[in-house]
Amino acid sequence: SVQYLQKFLLSNQKKGPFATIQSIKSLQVGDLIQLKQTQNGYNHTLFISQIINGDFYVCAHNDDSKNRPFSSYRYLEAKGLHIEGIYE
Repeated sequence: SVQYLQKFLLSNQKKGPFATIQSIKSLQVGDLIQLKQTQNGYNHTLFISQIINGDFYVCAHNDDSKNRPFSSYRYLEAKGLHIEGIYE
């Protein structure tokens, strides 16, 4: 479902949230990080819950992570999605 969430957020022009791809370093609380952990493509989405001294802490469903350090994840590539706003 990672690719479907990304497609929705990047193309949504009606109701709900919309996003743009941003560098990981420029992300804010509430933004998303999508990980490519295997050669099969992006497979995991993390929500940024806190930023402390420049370090990201994330929440995710797999392994039920709450405020887990982003630095503890292993991945091949990471993509940032900045939530620009919400259409009402």
